Amino acid sequence: MIAIVALVVGYFALGMPGMDHGTGTTTGHDMSAMAPTVSQMSVERFNEAISVEQALVVNVHVPYEGEIDGTDAFVAFDEIENSAELPTDLSQPIRLYCKTGRMSQIAGLTLIQMGYTDVAHLVGGMDAWANSGRTLFAAT
Repeated sequence: MIAIVALVVGYFALGMPGMDHGTGTTTGHDMSAMAPTVSQMSVERFNEAISVEQALVVNVHVPYEGEIDGTDAFVAFDEIENSAELPTDLSQPIRLYCKTGRMSQIAGLTLIQMGYTDVAHLVGGMDAWANSGRTLFAAT
């Protein structure tokens, strides 16, 4: 018993050899796969998500060219970081779309950088939505 205690004390006294005591970086390993990313949603999945989830649905296309039913807000993709429409809860699901998917991807990356953890966008945007036979509400 004394031998085991001596080994444990020695292990701690030597700084726990073999344990990583670094500053959080992992040398030689790509940890980017663990970083939050903007999820990509098909038209079918996006339609399901905005119907079932308690997500904030945001049209980020500039200029405004209409919207999908269920849209909660219009925020220009390049102004999203300053939007009062954003939830204070960083885990709140946010679903983005634009005309083709490019602007929503950019806006999504901005939200991820701001700390939001559940961000997805509609691949192909409103064009894909309309091509699937779903309705878009025209710009007024």
